[in-house]
Amino acid sequence: MNRRFVRSLLLAALLVLLCTQVFAAQETLAALRLDPGPGFTTRMKDTDGNTLTQSGVLNPDGLANSVRSAKIASYSIYYNGRLLMTVTPVGFSEPDAAVMSGGAPTCTGFYKTTFSIDDTREIFLTGLTESTLEQVQTELTASALEDRYFSLTNVDFIDAEKEFTDVAEGEIASDANLCWAAASSNMLRFSGWGSEAGFRTEDDLFESFISAFTDAGGSYTYGLDWFFNGYYAMQGNDGWAQLRAPGESGKYLSEYPADSLYQTYEISNHIDNLRPVLDALERDCAVGISIGNYLSSFRIGGHAITLWGYLHDTSASPYSKEAYPAIFISDSDSDKYDGALRRQAPNRLRVMMMDGMFDGFGADSWELDYPSTFPWRLESFTVLEPYRAELEQDASGTHNKNTSADFSVQDLYVRASTFDDLELGIDTIPANQSFKIGGIALNNSAVNLSSASLQIVTTITQNGKTVWEKTSQRSVSRFPDNAYVKLSETCNSLAAGSYEATIRVTASDISEAYLLNNTRSISFTVSAAAPDASNASVSVSIPEFDGRTGGYGTLRFSGVDSLYPAGTELTWSVYEKYDSVLYDDWVLAYQGYQQPESVRYEGMTTAVRTLVVLRPVDPSLACVTLDAGSQKLLYHRVYTLAADDNTGICSAIAYGQNTLAAGEQFSFYISNFTTCTPSITVTPVVYAIRSSDNLRIDLWRGEAMRMAYGESTENAPCRVASWSAELLPGQYTIYGEAVYEYGSKTVKLSTLQVNADKPFVSTGTTFRGSNRCAVVLECAAAEGSAEFGIEYRKAGQEQTERVSFSANFDSVKSRQLCLSFKADAGADYFFRTFIVSEDDTTYGAWNDCPAPTAARILTDAPQNGGADASVWEFTAPSDGVYTLTVQGAETGALYDTTDVLPKAGREGTMLQRGFYLEAGETALFCVQAEASYTVEVTRAQEIGLCSPVRFNAAFTGYERFFSFTAPAAGSYVFHAAGESGWLYKLGENAVWKLYRHFSASRPDSGVSLTLEKGQRVYFRIAYTAIGSYSFAVSRPAPEVSVSDEGVNVSYDPEFTGLHLIALYDADGRMVDVQYVPVQSLDTRISVVLRGTKTGFVRVFQLDAEKNTPLTAAKQIELV
Repeated sequence: MNRRFVRSLLLAALLVLLCTQVFAAQETLAALRLDPGPGFTTRMKDTDGNTLTQSGVLNPDGLANSVRSAKIASYSIYYNGRLLMTVTPVGFSEPDAAVMSGGAPTCTGFYKTTFSIDDTREIFLTGLTESTLEQVQTELTASALEDRYFSLTNVDFIDAEKEFTDVAEGEIASDANLCWAAASSNMLRFSGWGSEAGFRTEDDLFESFISAFTDAGGSYTYGLDWFFNGYYAMQGNDGWAQLRAPGESGKYLSEYPADSLYQTYEISNHIDNLRPVLDALERDCAVGISIGNYLSSFRIGGHAITLWGYLHDTSASPYSKEAYPAIFISDSDSDKYDGALRRQAPNRLRVMMMDGMFDGFGADSWELDYPSTFPWRLESFTVLEPYRAELEQDASGTHNKNTSADFSVQDLYVRASTFDDLELGIDTIPANQSFKIGGIALNNSAVNLSSASLQIVTTITQNGKTVWEKTSQRSVSRFPDNAYVKLSETCNSLAAGSYEATIRVTASDISEAYLLNNTRSISFTVSAAAPDASNASVSVSIPEFDGRTGGYGTLRFSGVDSLYPAGTELTWSVYEKYDSVLYDDWVLAYQGYQQPESVRYEGMTTAVRTLVVLRPVDPSLACVTLDAGSQKLLYHRVYTLAADDNTGICSAIAYGQNTLAAGEQFSFYISNFTTCTPSITVTPVVYAIRSSDNLRIDLWRGEAMRMAYGESTENAPCRVASWSAELLPGQYTIYGEAVYEYGSKTVKLSTLQVNADKPFVSTGTTFRGSNRCAVVLECAAAEGSAEFGIEYRKAGQEQTERVSFSANFDSVKSRQLCLSFKADAGADYFFRTFIVSEDDTTYGAWNDCPAPTAARILTDAPQNGGADASVWEFTAPSDGVYTLTVQGAETGALYDTTDVLPKAGREGTMLQRGFYLEAGETALFCVQAEASYTVEVTRAQEIGLCSPVRFNAAFTGYERFFSFTAPAAGSYVFHAAGESGWLYKLGENAVWKLYRHFSASRPDSGVSLTLEKGQRVYFRIAYTAIGSYSFAVSRPAPEVSVSDEGVNVSYDPEFTGLHLIALYDADGRMVDVQYVPVQSLDTRISVVLRGTKTGFVRVFQLDAEKNTPLTAAKQIELV
């Protein structure tokens, strides 16, 4: 079949689905019309369970009568027997005539769909309208997945947006921190509760939150409690959003206790909870996502977004993190425009890639590709049940949580662990083994109770029949608002089977707001009896380690292979518990599907207990817990901390002055927490690091002292205010150091500027290659500009040559300069420094140039260097921009002949220099480092048309270099994006020309260049903030104009293949389409579309073989 014909039939089939208007009906499926199409079949299933399969594709005219479509339960379209797409309408009711976002008459229901994008990956999406289905099929599948930041835009999608506006005093506050309210609004809109409460759109719902709350952080559960029941638990708590008029807003659905309708699933350390969340989404529950921003293990921020679907990789193990590599979300922060109403902001569906992460110490989750300086992790999901008319309403309570107490049963669990404080999250219990049923009873109200007598009934049923029950009394002397008591009962044993556990809590003589939420149930499975583990064991061997970085212990197992049948897939989890009041909970140290050989331990206390849990993937099999017992932790760890009387920023001193200003001092103390030996010998040191070249100068060294575990000098810190060593002019950082048997530990104490009262120069590093010699000058001056240089001559010659540089000292008082000159490899050279002043030139003494010592380095061939100084020489194989990168050179410096100004590194970063050389030209580099490092020269990264490059900058001062070769003559647009940076283009004489600054809040509008075919250009991006960045090249947007002939569209193509240019009316219906085969990028595309002069144009660039989009569709609005 002709590929174009197949594509057009598929689009026609989709348009049938997109244009469907759904109302109640009694007609049969057979009455619907289908158009013939070779290879196409449509299978329809009605709400009575009848199925009809016919050849062809469903005709839009056959569904024009929306009464018929109410009978349809699902549609499936096949081509040559292969399922293309299944769509299910949900929530459409017979008399419904409501209006969705945008004001277009349509139904209150939505669509959910499942489709495959290749042989192993399938997508589930929900919350779709007729028009968003078109975008999903044509823009998302097979085209957007590889572009991690692709998004879909349509006004019918459920996505409440922030306005991001500052408001005047007394007006409704801004919504910058109300992501939780926006996501809650999406959930209420999607689940049907918003409509039940009288709200038409998610934006209406969001504005009800904005009117009621101040602009601060919150959570789903507190927001839903307010919306349904008018109760807000965080009222009066600092750092949380506050109600403007407590008790006078919310309570839109007071007959339903909100806390009986939602459930929160923690994901961090409980990754198995993802599956029930996705199951809930598929059964039409609304799902909100809480994500956290982390700097190492510290949470530094949070955000709330809404879940609409997921990507499932069927080739991965169904229990692995790799099985779910992406989720589909909407985000209230995706389109924030100053002064723009949220109703005019695009509603955006985005694919967010997920990477499984495990930090080895208690965090087991997914990291998200959410753009940020530091990574974001999945933390929890909140699931809201959909509205159903048959849901029971509370008929007995006061329906006022602000004046009546309310006991809510939450967080139910069934636990078979023999360790009461070990939460495994396992809902499978071994037969004939005792287990616990527990949860909490929360006083989810604003009422403080002086006492409460709770009656607790715990019941276990099987197939509706009670098989176990226990009643108990619980007296609580004080039960304040938002407090809870733990509930727990023990059942001795049950036979294998499926069960449901229920806890009901009532309180005598207390009038409650609701009674429906006094009961909650959880399903669980009793498996076969647990394996006999009497012959299975685990032991741990933990060698001595560095307490600052942690160490690894080796696990040795015995008898575990016989616990389960051969081939049983297991999840292995390792838990650690430290004898420390700071870490009194079990910490998850490992979780995976491979038997662990070692796990990480932290140097935080003297002993640790280790448990290993073997959990079969098959829920009919019981888990086994192996106890390795308690082991001593042997490590070395010393702390150095600045004392209270330390001067953090010292006053500047003059060159030659070796004393701090009066009242200033460097002061620090040392604490020993080494467990591997009874005591250690510690020597305190104070030293200075010159910022220009990382030169270390020891200022003071104290007497060695013996320190036992737990000893500290906090009460008698080391104090230094004067020294005898010479500090040359420059900026210094002062450190305190504790030197002991196992290493050293430092702490930054202060900064100190040493000034020169007149221009000053001294000779620093000198290095030489095969044809060049370089000299580093240490220069200082009080202010203004000064000329520094070197005069040099060849041995046996009197004639001298000069090279110099004029440096400015208005902003800095000292700086380094790297000056170089040509030098024959077989000859000796001499040089001396000089300073040019207004009246005279001052010279230094003559010095010998060193012998050539440079090692040659080639492109893309990394080499290793050691501590101290190493010299490298690079000869360009061709014209171009190159980058020299040094990794691992902590507190290092880079001097080179491509730039007068050197580069200094910081601990944990890398040194980098970009430069342009002509073919055969040589550059010389000197790397100074305190540790071994890797050095590499690479060419500027070649970037392709419409092939964006994305990367993270881990520290400021980072640069990336790109080259682009025009595939055709014409205009090109270059875009840089990210947290904050500067975009440069290489200009004449190999000088970088600054184009513009860009940031996350002020994106780059693009640099347009007209290039000849084959012309190469170079760009440099300098980053001034840590975070995510991208660089991309595209052709200008299509030019669209309206004339008497129709809508004229012209553009320069970015891809060869089949181009689809479509015209849509104002309601989003396609009215005309043209297919243009593109053989060469040199050809400009021009077409005329007819059918409407209002609406928009979309241009799709399709793969020549697969006919799938190669990039996001370009959309141009008709004016």
